[in-house]
Amino acid sequence: MPTETPVYYNKHFLEDEVRDLARRQVVTHEKKPLEPIQPILDRADEILKKTYRELARAAKQKRELSSAGEWVLDNFYIIQEQIVQLREDLPPSYYKKLPRLKEGEFKGYPRIYELVENLAAISDNMIDQDNTSTAVQAYQEVATLRLGELWAVPILIRLSLIRRLMEKSEQLLAQRELRDRVEDVAEKIQDDESEEPGYLIRRLPELIGPKNDDELFLTALAQRLQAAGLLTDSERSWFDYKFRKWNTSLEDQLRIEAQRTSRLHLSIQN
Repeated sequence: MPTETPVYYNKHFLEDEVRDLARRQVVTHEKKPLEPIQPILDRADEILKKTYRELARAAKQKRELSSAGEWVLDNFYIIQEQIVQLREDLPPSYYKKLPRLKEGEFKGYPRIYELVENLAAISDNMIDQDNTSTAVQAYQEVATLRLGELWAVPILIRLSLIRRLMEKSEQLLAQRELRDRVEDVAEKIQDDESEEPGYLIRRLPELIGPKNDDELFLTALAQRLQAAGLLTDSERSWFDYKFRKWNTSLEDQLRIEAQRTSRLHLSIQN
């Protein structure tokens, strides 16, 4: 799953971070601690399948999908193949032989896995042959890796990217649930078909209710009304009034949401 497109990154920063990691790690070759990767793969499989089902349902209902959601739908079966392949490429007999960490966030996992996770974080999931080689070489300036560990690097890169995609998919699920609630309100508004001046302003508090009176819902609803051509100056003023209690404005929230959506899409697509 590493990209074939050249990735631009701060080489010196990556090298410094990896060397520091190699110095800090406390490694063991004993049988314990040992954290298996199967729970990661099982959880990823569960979340990704749930995400796919929810997105497919929304698509069937002709509800709007984010570009990140469309990417997951288009690539779901490739992702599933990667999960199956990971189970075969990293059997317990091989995995147990990899030097593991005695302490820290990745206690019980192979030390090379922590290296890969750091590489993914620094590159924002954009991993290629160049930055992988840079990371491995910098690490080995401090601690020599075994041949089995070097063979495991591309496998663990795929594991790291699958795990990170799972986390992003959980965000997509939350986003989908929010958009479904917004769509329910938007459909009620459009079903009213009233042209009475000020009607929508009077109707909004009733439709939103206390359950949905929060920044995320109001922002998503404003986006939906804007897309439907229903966000006039009067409605904008009403949303600005609602956002004052959070010391923000409609324009600020729309900008923040656009940035959040863009980051999610880029992170998943990487």
